[in-house]
Amino acid sequence: MRGNIFKDYVRGLAAFAGGTLLLVIGINALVNPFNLYAGLRLSGFNDYKYELARHSRLSKAAELRRQRPECLILGSSRAQAGLDPDQPAWTHCRVYNLAHAGGTLYESMRYFQQAAAIQRPREVVLALDLFMFNAYRPPQPGFSEERLMVSIDGAPNPAWPRVFAYDVFSNLLSWDALKASWKTAVPAHRRQRRGAEDGFWEYERFRLEQAPRRGQRDAFRRNEEAFLTTHWFPAPQRRFTTHDPVSGADAYDSMRIILRIAHREGVRLHLLVSPAHARQWETLRQAGLWQEFEDWKRMLVHVNNEEARRAGRAPFSLWDFSGFNTYTTEDVPAESDRAGAMRWYWESSHFRKELGDIVLNRVLGQNATGHKVAVDFGVRLDARNLDAHLAGMRVAQLRWQQTHAQDVAEIAGIVRRTAAWRTP
Repeated sequence: MRGNIFKDYVRGLAAFAGGTLLLVIGINALVNPFNLYAGLRLSGFNDYKYELARHSRLSKAAELRRQRPECLILGSSRAQAGLDPDQPAWTHCRVYNLAHAGGTLYESMRYFQQAAAIQRPREVVLALDLFMFNAYRPPQPGFSEERLMVSIDGAPNPAWPRVFAYDVFSNLLSWDALKASWKTAVPAHRRQRRGAEDGFWEYERFRLEQAPRRGQRDAFRRNEEAFLTTHWFPAPQRRFTTHDPVSGADAYDSMRIILRIAHREGVRLHLLVSPAHARQWETLRQAGLWQEFEDWKRMLVHVNNEEARRAGRAPFSLWDFSGFNTYTTEDVPAESDRAGAMRWYWESSHFRKELGDIVLNRVLGQNATGHKVAVDFGVRLDARNLDAHLAGMRVAQLRWQQTHAQDVAEIAGIVRRTAAWRTP
């Protein structure tokens, strides 16, 4: 009798566990929160994939194979959140934003290889940021070499079908995917304007949730503190260098591979330095990285020219939107102003789509927004104007410091508070 009760209990427990497992699989399969396959899309239910931005390295590898875009946007979160594939200047091709939050240049290079292996891109915009070139900064969590169809040398990767199958089935069963399905399906979470189906992710949550509580000045401070620690000086080395003497890793090797693929495949490549806010550049200066910043731009020009000569072609366009100009020097709201919203920026690092649209207009040679662009925004760099441009930026920085003493002092306090982090 007791044996039968025990058997019934075990069978009931097994049925409950099996039913729960099937329910989890069913929910995740229906919602498809990471867009790993072409599933059913229901308006107001799973059409906006809330969690795509946090799992971009997983989802975008699959999206490339499915969407086969003709044009691409590459870079870090500045490009992911600021350069819109739906901007009207992109009139001639289907565009996908292939940028990743916190991405290194190596990651951009590998995903560019993936895209080129699937379908040769016609046009690519690559937004470059100094922290992407730190040889001590490893690829971020979620990046997997085996998830890509090609290896670093361009040869086919035989492991990727198995890895893709594992990604699909493991995410059908995972608790992380179930939480993402909940956030995708529950209306309270669907408050961003864009569903990131084209890889683009705006910072709408900042406007809706964070800014009213803390204000933008607080967001600037916290962003600058992040760059003074983990972004420019990642652990364990807590240093910035473009070349690791121990491992031999060199960020410019990734740059050369991108340029060589673009020259070989006839891709129209546009390079640009992102327009972070003036406070970001002042933070970089006080962190002792200004010389590295200028040397980095010199190397961008040099490598671009060198690879062009190697290919027997003209150098790709290289635009500099950084520094101290009409847009980047937008005043930050006062501490007491919690409701004030800036026109061009979310915080020190990330610019809004409205400024990104102006950037794309300049780079793509359009004026799709109808906005009259300030003449001091965006300089196309080459070996002839580089030194004069860098000297002019130093003069503009001094002018900004003289008129923004509060910002300079505030940044100096953050630099002092984080000094211990930058001691290897």
